[in-house]
Amino acid sequence: ISIIAMLIAIFSATQDMAIDAYRIEKIKPEDQGIAASFYVYGYRIGMLISGAFALILSAKISWDKVYYILSAVMLIGVITTLFAKENRQEIKPADSFLSWINSAVVSPVTDFFYRQNWCLIFSFIVLFKLCDAFAGSLTLPFLIEIGFSKFEIATIVKTFGLFATLLGALLGGILVKKIGLIKSLWMAASLQAVSNLAFAYRAAIGYNPISLYVVIFVENFS
Repeated sequence: ISIIAMLIAIFSATQDMAIDAYRIEKIKPEDQGIAASFYVYGYRIGMLISGAFALILSAKISWDKVYYILSAVMLIGVITTLFAKENRQEIKPADSFLSWINSAVVSPVTDFFYRQNWCLIFSFIVLFKLCDAFAGSLTLPFLIEIGFSKFEIATIVKTFGLFATLLGALLGGILVKKIGLIKSLWMAASLQAVSNLAFAYRAAIGYNPISLYVVIFVENFS
């Protein structure tokens, strides 16, 4: 099970990078903000299906059947990938596996480390979502500990939170178009940091479903 879980994580991370690269190659630079918003739309709808939808199903059928259903849903992405048109020239049959590894993996990594201020760029990538990732991984056990049921979490966090995220993603795409990427990134970083304070408020008041709506909206929108 551990090996399968690790392989799923590796394959999904590789797919994420491939989708990002594909979007960057296909979409004009001035439209990248809007394109990223739609990427978030698809990602969050997928999270809704694998999160709230799976939790609701698990209350009625066994988990093995839930995973069979989710596997069938994953076929949408597989079929779409098979029919997507390649943007770059495909690898010739004569090309060796090692030459492909060199052009697709080694050269891009080497190119990155030769760029000016690569260390600063790398630090930014790591730190930009680090606090948010920590907070996100702790949200579920935190809410269960203060008294929220799995159904409430599925309804408020997974479902209502989705709409807050989609609204924030749409606004983010418009901001990139209007004020540029750098200013938008600074605004997003600031809002992400401040939004975590909403959970401190949440911890102070204890169990309160109405306030959870507010906290989830603030956090997901940011």
